[in-house]
This record gives sequence, structure tokens and C-alpha cells, in this order.
Amino acid sequence: AFNECTSLTKVVFPSKLTTVGNAAFWYCSSLKQVLIGDKVTYIGENAFVGCHKDLTVYVVKGSYAEKAVSKMNGVNMAYRYVTDLKLSASDFKLTPGQAKALTYTYSPEKVYNSKVKYSSDNTAVATVDSKGNIKAVAPGTATITVKTEDTGKTAPCKVTVKGVKPTSVKLDAKSMKINPG
Repeated sequence: AFNECTSLTKVVFPSKLTTVGNAAFWYCSSLKQVLIGDKVTYIGENAFVGCHKDLTVYVVKGSYAEKAVSKMNGVNMAYRYVTDLKLSASDFKLTPGQAKALTYTYSPEKVYNSKVKYSSDNTAVATVDSKGNIKAVAPGTATITVKTEDTGKTAPCKVTVKGVKPTSVKLDAKSMKINPG
């Protein structure tokens, strides 16, 4: 296959690939990243012997590759995809002008791509920036969603923006005349 290929640094297996042959990447000394899909049902003995000391093989959680790679010496294993995504809150209330920061957590901890994007389904009520900072704009409800870049996994948070009720009224005029009608 790619025995002793010293210029190879990254391999992304096709999604339909089922077999990684024996010693397929034997002494590919620059190989640092391998991404394996969930269709792989066989990884040959010594498939990654002699690869870069920092080689990480990214697998799909629960796959054959996860079991096989976890038993290999000298190979770091991580996951290809986020399988669980959560926000620091599922709902909260704000008043116009208030702000709140949302954070997210995901698992498994080591993944190939953990990038996310935040969005609001009603920016007239609440906006959110790329870091999860929410700003209440006007009364109403909005759903803030965080979404993974690679698989589109999402986690929502309902934001309710309540109007501010005055607690007192202060007039600066000494007198006022109100005409009927």
C-alpha cells in the first residue's frame, strides 16, 4: 500500500472502505493523522508500525476501528465526530439590554473537529455572537442553537425576554393640566 511513504502526513479513508491491510502504512514516518470511517471491519496487524510518534487515528465511537485501534501500541486514538453536545443552560429569562454567555460541552473529549456555530431563530428578540454571548433585544422568545460544523449535531436554549415594568413614575413639572377628550 503506502509502505515507507515519507511524504504522507494525513489520510482520510473513503466512507465505504472496509479493510486496512496488514502493514498498510508501514514506516510512513511523517504520517500524523488517519481518519477512519464506521464501515471498516478489519485493520491488519502492524498497519501503523513506524509511523510518526504523534500519530493520531480518529475513529467513529462504537465502531470496529475503535476496538482495534485502542489495542495498538504507539498509536493515539481520538474520535472523528462529536456524539453528545450540551449547552450550559436549556432556558432562561432576560430583560432588554441584558446579556448572558452560553458555553457548550461535548463528548467524546478528543475529536477531530469540535468547531461549532451559534445562531438565533429570532434576532429581533435575542442575538448571539460566535462565542455564545447572548444579548436580549426586545420582549419575546428566541431559540439559541449551537451546531457542530462536521455533523450538524445541535443543542438548543430557549431565551425569554420580558419587558421591564416601571416601579414608579417621576414628573419634573410642578403642575400639569389635562384637558378632557
